[in-house]
Amino acid sequence: MAKVYDATNPDLNRFQSNGCKLILYRDWSDPSIVPTGMPAYYSAVVKQMEGLDTTHEFARLFVFPGVYHCGAGYGPSTLTW
Repeated sequence: MAKVYDATNPDLNRFQSNGCKLILYRDWSDPSIVPTGMPAYYSAVVKQMEGLDTTHEFARLFVFPGVYHCGAGYGPSTLTW
C-alpha cells in the first residue's frame, strides 16, 4: 500500500494544473522523525517542477527551528493562519 499512501512522488504537475496550493511545514527539533526528510522531498519537487520559481507558484516549505513533534518545544510552535 506504500504506492497509495506514501507521499514521496515529487511530480506534482497534476496537483499544480488543478490550481491547488500546498503548504508544507516541518518541525526541526523532532526527536521522533528525521528532520531532513521534508526538505529533501521539497528539493526533489523543485527539481521535478524545473525550478524554485515555478514551485513557489503553488508550493512552499516552512521549517520551524526549536519545535518538537506536533508543537511544543522552545521554538514558535503556535500558528495563526
